[in-house]
Amino acid sequence: MKIKIENIGPIKNIEFDFSKNLHLIFGKNNIGKSFSVNLIYCLVKSFIENNRFNTESDTPYRGLSIYKEFNEDKVVKSYSEQIINNSKELPSENIVKYIISKSFLKDFQAMFSTIVSLQKNIKNQYSDKNGLITIDLEQIQFSIEIDQNGHFSIKNLKLKTVYSVKTEDNSIEVYRNNEWIFTCMPNIIAISLAEDIISRIIVQINVFIDKIYFLPASRSGLYPAINSFSPIIAELTKNRYFISNRKIELPTLSEITSSYYIALSTLNDNISDKKMNEIAKTMEKRLLKGKIKYDIKEGKLYYNPENTKLQLEISETSSMVAEISPIVTYLRYILTNKFSDEELEIRKKSEVDDIVKSEKTNLIIIEEPEAHLHPEAQLILMEIFGELSKLNVKLIITSHSNYMFNKLGNLILENKIDYKMVESHHLIMTKEGSVCNMDMVVSREGIEDYNFIDISEKLYEERMNLLEKLEDDVIK
Repeated sequence: MKIKIENIGPIKNIEFDFSKNLHLIFGKNNIGKSFSVNLIYCLVKSFIENNRFNTESDTPYRGLSIYKEFNEDKVVKSYSEQIINNSKELPSENIVKYIISKSFLKDFQAMFSTIVSLQKNIKNQYSDKNGLITIDLEQIQFSIEIDQNGHFSIKNLKLKTVYSVKTEDNSIEVYRNNEWIFTCMPNIIAISLAEDIISRIIVQINVFIDKIYFLPASRSGLYPAINSFSPIIAELTKNRYFISNRKIELPTLSEITSSYYIALSTLNDNISDKKMNEIAKTMEKRLLKGKIKYDIKEGKLYYNPENTKLQLEISETSSMVAEISPIVTYLRYILTNKFSDEELEIRKKSEVDDIVKSEKTNLIIIEEPEAHLHPEAQLILMEIFGELSKLNVKLIITSHSNYMFNKLGNLILENKIDYKMVESHHLIMTKEGSVCNMDMVVSREGIEDYNFIDISEKLYEERMNLLEKLEDDVIK
């Protein structure tokens, strides 16, 4: 699966290949690193995590509830009539475009609007071209176009499989690549066809991503800050009678921030996955020099420094501990490669899931994991991320760290990380927005440094000039 972003916000062009497990995004400040990963998160989540999936749905297609939403839709009914009247020319692509536009696309638009103003900040500030997000899957390709007014629409939908139908008595048989897939009543042929195609979109996304998580920047302050609002909100609720005539506005949170906070506030104290927990233990031993524990009664995270009896709230710890502890918490209590009973039920229900997966694939987006870390700790963290990427976990990391960058190169040289599973994105600014420069290509020899080396050379030359000047002053 590939996702390409063009002419949106500060971005002119960047593409992600999700057959890779480890993605690193480098570049100067205010160039679009966070913007691009925010967009990826909202886009993927709108397709794989929403209320259109449930085990109680009447449809056999992965628990999709599209049938209930669109069965009485006039446009969908008109497509069924078209197929009945002319079974040789199926409007398959038009049906799918219509339903995605009215369902998943609305979810994506609503999600992304919590992060940026769709009318002001989503259009490319450097050109008049419409924005385009292209999703390229094995059996289907489609684009989401965003015009200058922030309006979203589906464009360029291409099916890479051929659908055909045969009318038999009072029913219609549907074939994919000349193989029978289902039979249905004529009046629901359009919605049934759409369910099959959209289900396959979800299946093909799930090949690469089953669950997506986002650990935003400023983790050291974000969780304690939001957590402190809980008693305030409780107190306001308790005394709502006395403040009913006053206008009190609470700050709105983005989809990413709210999901991050909810994940850390609704934990249970059970270890989610043994392999993930081993990575968490490694982080505690090599980085934190102590343990992270969740108190389910108090609903709080605590840090216990090794060789002490101290139990510190995260807000009382060092900035390094506060920055790394959420990552440890996700690994220990949230992430798992195992499918839940509900997820297994949905997979069993699917009649289109011809891809067998024994483990779940998680995508984790982490912004600036090196924040507040000593260079030595950054090297250790990069090594741990390399091990994590081997556990059916995909990582997207935005970074300004040359230490993490160079450590990754060494891990590739040591053959501890397969270079074929790594993708490096070096964003540079052009007159039409930031683009992914192809100068930092990943190879068996590592990654060529075209992001940090110029600064290193500049500092070195500056130092040599100053030393030369100092020497001249001494001579004088």
